[in-house]
Amino acid sequence: MSVVSLGAGPSRVQARRAQTRRAVLDAAWALASGSGLEALSLRDIAASVGMRAPSLYSYFDSKAAILDALFVDGYRALDDQIAAVAASQPAKASPTRRLAALLQMWIGFCQDDQARYRLLFTNAVPGWVASAEAYQSSLDSYLRLCDYLAGAGITEADDIDLVTALAAGLVAQQMANDPGGDRWLRRVDDVVDMFVQHLRAHRKRATHLPEDRP
Repeated sequence: MSVVSLGAGPSRVQARRAQTRRAVLDAAWALASGSGLEALSLRDIAASVGMRAPSLYSYFDSKAAILDALFVDGYRALDDQIAAVAASQPAKASPTRRLAALLQMWIGFCQDDQARYRLLFTNAVPGWVASAEAYQSSLDSYLRLCDYLAGAGITEADDIDLVTALAAGLVAQQMANDPGGDRWLRRVDDVVDMFVQHLRAHRKRATHLPEDRP
């Protein structure tokens, strides 16, 4: 006599549903990388995962919902990268070292997937704005970034704004002018040196920054 686990069915269904959603997002990323975010269509995404377009609506009810899911997916990937950089730093790593590692990661993250870069950091899709629920992922990611910067002694909002401005500028230059190269990646150390010296010399509130050590 066989024993049937009443809880196994729903778990398997949920697992299959999660697997299908993941396949849909992977297909959407691949298509966006090839033809652009603006050209994404539910028909093409469905075809890529072997289903008819109407079936896709049981997972995502619109293109906007897919873009929202991609937005969240992108920020989760960025969070993983921030966590990896944080874990790679020695406990007594200097502010300069921590900031350089962060900016190098950020540029590389954007270079790895131009469609993801455009979705997360530019107005890539005319008429689409992330929903409040999706946008929360970017706010959560910002808090993780702030935690990382606190480890470098940078806690003031104005100074954090400067860091994000430097990162955005370096990334924008790299992606616009040398997307597959390292022209602005090679400027990271100089930019970080100037920034840290600026904080020490001109901002009294930043005098708690520890001195760099070899």
